[in-house]
Amino acid sequence: MFSFNYNMDKYVLKPVAKGYNFVMPDRVQQMIDSGFDNILVVQRVVNNLLQWRPKGAGAEVGRFLINSTLGIGGLFDIAKQEFGLQEDPGRLRADPGDLGVESRAVPGAAVPPSPHRA
Repeated sequence: MFSFNYNMDKYVLKPVAKGYNFVMPDRVQQMIDSGFDNILVVQRVVNNLLQWRPKGAGAEVGRFLINSTLGIGGLFDIAKQEFGLQEDPGRLRADPGDLGVESRAVPGAAVPPSPHRA
């Protein structure tokens, strides 16, 4: 399996990525990145709500609405450029310890091992 992945990367994916980078202007690459970033708003809103940050969730919804309408479907980040609404990407990987939740030991599995779970 390793050799398949290595060869796939070396002979297919890497040349395609280099060709894409050579052909596509940087500004177009930024626009595509902004469009995909705009799609991830649902994940960021849910994350903010689960962390009891309604203000952050509201800011993300605002960014989405501005970028989807004035930013032509999110291809331009108008919310940041014109309105100063910054994205908060660092909070996506916050764990419970960062949020002040006390850690506790997790008990072992209550189900004994079976021969089917090897």
